[in-house]
Amino acid sequence: MEIADILVINKSDLGTTKTEAIHTSAKTGEGIAGACGGDSGAHNSLVTSGALAKRRARAARAEVIRLLQSRMADSILRALETARAQNILTDVAKRKLDPSDAVEKLAQEMKHVTGKVSPTHLK
Repeated sequence: MEIADILVINKSDLGTTKTEAIHTSAKTGEGIAGACGGDSGAHNSLVTSGALAKRRARAARAEVIRLLQSRMADSILRALETARAQNILTDVAKRKLDPSDAVEKLAQEMKHVTGKVSPTHLK
């Protein structure tokens, strides 16, 4: 693992940054155990303050959002393959339909494709 020689913390004058430096030496091995272990003061401080739990919660939320976005993108692409969706896109290209209205119609088309709304609900 490569560790940066210099780490710059911007805006430290705001008093919101509470960091602890862990000094290591690849040559002597000094500090390596502390840098790799979870028993460092910085880690303990993150656990005690609840910051580590908050970071993990944010990371988990971001991962779920990323996965949902990926799934939604797949659904959108499938919905755009239908003849009805192609007609809607053509109407937008020909300026017969406003893009915002097209989005509403395509959203309804997606519901239809996923089986949540019957075709009679389409405009």
